[in-house]
Parts: sequence; structure tokens; C-alpha cells
Amino acid sequence: MRPAPRPLLLRLPIALVGLLLCVLALSGPARGGVRLAPGPGPAQIHRVPISGTVELGLAPFVRRAVAEAEASGADAILVDVDTFGGRVDAATQIRDALLETDVPVVVFVSRRAISAGALISLAGDALYMAPGASMGAATPVHDAGGEIDAADEKMISYMRAELRATAEATGRPARLAEAMADRDVEIEGVIAAGKLLTVTAAEAQTLGLSDGTVDDQAAVLAAIGAPDAQVHTPALTWGERLARLLTEPAVSGALLSLGLLGLALELYHPGLGLPGAVGAGCLGAFLMGHVAADLVGWEEVLLFGLGGILLGIELFVTPGFGVVGVLGLLSLGAGLALSMTALPPAEAWSVGLVVEGLQIVVLSMGAAATALMLAALVLPRGRLPRWMVLDRRIDGTAAGPAPVTPPPTPDLSHLVGWQGVALTDLRLSGHARLGPPGASPTEVVDVVSQRTYIDQNTLVVVIFVEGTRVVVDALPR
Repeated sequence: MRPAPRPLLLRLPIALVGLLLCVLALSGPARGGVRLAPGPGPAQIHRVPISGTVELGLAPFVRRAVAEAEASGADAILVDVDTFGGRVDAATQIRDALLETDVPVVVFVSRRAISAGALISLAGDALYMAPGASMGAATPVHDAGGEIDAADEKMISYMRAELRATAEATGRPARLAEAMADRDVEIEGVIAAGKLLTVTAAEAQTLGLSDGTVDDQAAVLAAIGAPDAQVHTPALTWGERLARLLTEPAVSGALLSLGLLGLALELYHPGLGLPGAVGAGCLGAFLMGHVAADLVGWEEVLLFGLGGILLGIELFVTPGFGVVGVLGLLSLGAGLALSMTALPPAEAWSVGLVVEGLQIVVLSMGAAATALMLAALVLPRGRLPRWMVLDRRIDGTAAGPAPVTPPPTPDLSHLVGWQGVALTDLRLSGHARLGPPGASPTEVVDVVSQRTYIDQNTLVVVIFVEGTRVVVDALPR
């Protein structure tokens, strides 16, 4: 016989008490938030906007804005967040700057704080969200062959620890913060296993992640007791704008690929000049952005310098793209990979950021190699593109002295089939001693090779003639 059901009026208080205890357990210790004491004048608030992609160039701007707020004696820092996220190491730097300052930090999520934006938002002493705003989904991801996939366990564990430590430092429920990064975290009544936690403004307030839901910035100022505050927003300097542009993932990837392609073209076909200049310029712009973002240290400088020296030796001392050139590219690639992370080398290696950077470099090298193979179909004979050569004859003369009749072009077509030996290295031009088939070569002729370098003393044969241009190829051994 089943016991009689409890009356509804008796069950309702028990359920409310259980719900209250659950919320209190998730919320952790209570926070005081931020409440500014009234002063003789209006409060001074420094506003730091964080919008768009959280890239490596954003961290120096935030650090400068925080330093200016400290130097000016600001009453509070207002961080206005609206981002889908970005790089974990950049967000970690911003998070550190907000946690380490003595100036009260108030975060306002105006639309969304996703991924890296959630880590930044949890670093505020007070956190407010606008109606309709969202926060969470902070698991790290990476590009796996054009498809976005979750990062490996080391990076997820790192992000989970950063979120937990940040929540503990600001008195927020650490377990909820962990659930934003790790699908294995399950909280009964809040999030099931296999899902990432993302909360709305109302849910964040109920769960103790935020201090309230407000309509706009003015409401935030009123909530912290400074409705008449003077708000100062620092402007990005040209260097910070440049750093943000050049460290944008799409831009930095394009610069890296074009830079490597230009250097590869110059190694393959020395003397063109333009590919090498473009490649050096693109790599210089890539490095300039990362230097402006304080990402290049002595390790990267050492690797860049060694790579440049080795490539210089390959170009000017031992042409032919051999072991020295490969070592130069490897040194340059290692320096590029290290410059792509804001963490110290040992920490970046432990969480896999160095490997991720190497993957980007390898993909860029692969793209450059593919483009180089396509270019080799156009450049086998070393001829300049048609748009660089004037091939039209201009009839008539302008007023002035009588034109000088050039000497007739000698007919060298009879040299086709002649054989001989290269008197100099053909890079791609040089001299060869030629003669008709079966005869001893006696005539010294200016020649160019058809495809690539031909070493001195190599047997050659004339394959075709264009005007005064005698093209040879190496005879098979």
C-alpha cells in the first residue's frame, strides 16, 4: 500500500528550500561587487572597449588602458565586452591585467561574451549583462583542415583551469566557469554532460555569475553609485591599430604565405628581385605586427637572424637550394611559430600552442610550395612576363636628329643542335663552347639554360634560338 501523497502546500516549501540550497552551493562566497563612495566631484571612469576578435594585438591596448587608469587615479575601469572570442593566450594576458590592477574593474557584456570573451568577463570585480546578452561556450578550438574542431585535452584543461582560477579570484561559482570550457562537467539542474554551458543575462544573474541585468552603460554607472561619472575612452594609437590588423588571423596567415612564397620564388629563380622583395616585405609586416604586440623576444630574434644568415648563404654563396637553405627555412619557421603565441615558450609548448604555430607555418609553406610549382610552369625558361616586355614596333620618328639605323640582327638559327660544354655556371645565363654535331666545339657563345642551373663543364646542346638568345639544355649523362 502506497503512502498518501503529501499535500501540495507541504511539498512547495521543501522544493523552494532545496532550490535555494542548490543556488547557494553553486554561487560560492558572496561578492561585494563594486560600489563607489561619493566624492567631492564626479567619479572618473576609464572605459575599455573589447569588441571583434580577441587577437594578440588587443592585449597591449588593454594593458596600456589599465596603466593609464592607475596613473590617473581613476575610480573604476569599465570593460565593455562584445566578442565571439579569439586567441586564448591574448585573453589570458587581458585577464591578468584586469585581475592584477588595484582599480575596481566593472565588466558590462553589452551583447555577447563567447569563448575568450567569457574568460575576460569573469575577471571583473563586478559583472553586468544587458537583456539578450549571452556568455559562455569557452572551449578552445582550432582549424582542422578548414573545419573548426575542439582543441586537444591539454588546451581544454588549461582553459578550464584559467576559468576556474578566475572565478575563484572574483568570488564566482568556479564549477559553472569550468562547465563553459569542458563538456565533461555536469551540474545537476544546470548543464548535462556532453554540453558546454552558455548562459543568458537572466540565467547568469540567477546562478550568481553576474551582479545584475541592466539596459545600458548609464544603468551600469547608476548600479555602482556613479550616475554622473565622467567616462574616458582611450583611443587606439596607430601602432596598436597596426598590431591589431597585422595579428588578425586571416591577415597574418596571408602575410606569412605570401612572404614564404616570395622567398621560395627567389631561391628557385635568383635574379628576379621582385618576388624576393615582396616576400621580405610581407614577412617584415608580419613581424612588425607581432613586435608591436610584444610577442617577439630574444629567442625569436635569434632564430630569425640565424634563418636570414643561412638563406643569405644559400642565395649568394652556394646557390642551388640545398641543405643550407632547408636549415634556414626551418630556423625561420621555428621563429615564426614562437612569435605566434603570447605565452612564455615553455608554457606555450606545454599547452600545444607551439605545435599549433608550427602547423600554421607548415600549412603556409605548403601553400607557398603549391604556388611555386604552378609558377614553375611559367618560369622554366626564365623569361619575364609579357607585360614587362615591350614587343610592339613604333613606326615613324619624332622631330629631332635623324634616327640611327641599328645593325642587322645576326641569324643564329644554324646553332640549333650544336653541342659543347658550359664554360661557366649557367645561372641562368653564361658562356659555352659549341660546335656542330660530331665536330670539336670551338665557338664561344653567350647562352642561357632552359630550366635551371647548369654547372660549369657540363655537356650541353642548343635546343632553340630566339633572335640572339641561344637556349641550351644539359645533355643526359
